[in-house]
Amino acid sequence: MRFFQIQDDWGMASLGIADRPPPRPGTGQVLLRMRASSLNYRDLIVPERGYGSFTGTLPLSVSPHIQPLCRCDMFSRQISR
Repeated sequence: MRFFQIQDDWGMASLGIADRPPPRPGTGQVLLRMRASSLNYRDLIVPERGYGSFTGTLPLSVSPHIQPLCRCDMFSRQISR
């Protein structure tokens, strides 16, 4: 799966595309496939650590999207709806 990720250091220059194996949902979880995402002001300031105290605790591997359009790809047996 491909995704945007802040890599190596904070800043827009460190925002890149990364690859990883698709995850499998755990107990009581669903797997969502992101089909589209809007870009808003928060998505631009998170890589620059401009989101106040919240970015101080975020790992560098954070993906800055906050408004994705997703579909459900997989879910565990404990999910009924």
